[in-house]
Amino acid sequence: MSGWDDGPTQVESGNAIGHGGGYGYCKEPGHMAKECPTKPPMSCDNCGEEGHLRKDCTNARKIDRSGVADMAAELAWDMIKRAAAEQDANDAKEGIQAYVKALNGGITFRELQEAFIHDKINIWLIATERSLIEIFTNMDLQGNMGKKYTVTYRFSEKPQRPRDIEGWPKSVDEILARLDDAGDVVDTGKPKCSNCDELGHTAKQCTQEKVVREAKGLSCYNCGADGHRIRDSEQSENDSGGHFDGNTGDSGGVGWDNGGGQPKDNGGDGSWDNGGNQSQNYGGGGVDAW
Repeated sequence: MSGWDDGPTQVESGNAIGHGGGYGYCKEPGHMAKECPTKPPMSCDNCGEEGHLRKDCTNARKIDRSGVADMAAELAWDMIKRAAAEQDANDAKEGIQAYVKALNGGITFRELQEAFIHDKINIWLIATERSLIEIFTNMDLQGNMGKKYTVTYRFSEKPQRPRDIEGWPKSVDEILARLDDAGDVVDTGKPKCSNCDELGHTAKQCTQEKVVREAKGLSCYNCGADGHRIRDSEQSENDSGGHFDGNTGDSGGVGWDNGGGQPKDNGGDGSWDNGGNQSQNYGGGGVDAW
């Protein structure tokens, strides 16, 4: 799939007019791009249909599974069985992705769990409510977004950690029922306006009054004073000969944060969910939160 769709480009918005050799679609001068008779129909990066953009799309997402291995459904199912018996999270993930792809997305989370139960495969799709920031949503295996529950993938139908008990489904029937309104966490693909904080447009396209935000003043990380940067700090020059070291930029000090979420927990507690991370997923077919 293509990249972000933040709304119309300069050409799409009609702000471009032919100059000299032409500009836009037909390269002919004399008209705006939006009025060009040869302008192709706009297409949506979310559902693939023509006539609208991603920011206005209410259809199911067209999931790109080109990055998933091609495998016959029977072979993928055997891979899932072996992975469950060995509690191999990576193979389980690959097997489920391949199985869903082999069926062309023609199986729901509930049907998948019912099949696991029928074949006594010890993999459990546990759906719980999680608080997501605005630009993320839950998407099912068919690309339908806005689902209530987030799916996590477990090797047990029972909570294995104290923190999991609250919100855990109380029975197998509830596990199945929740899967009717559940999905994996994905990016909505819709921009968030930095002016009004609403989804669906950028600040440039915002129709609300421009919000004046207080500019942050300069602050020196070396001496703590305001009004200058660390490179201009006299304290820095006096203490360290004009250079600095220590925690900044040093892997032994304050290290880089690899995403802000909890680390993947695969420490033998029967689970391999992503610990609450909210990760972008456009091509995993709804099974990327392991």
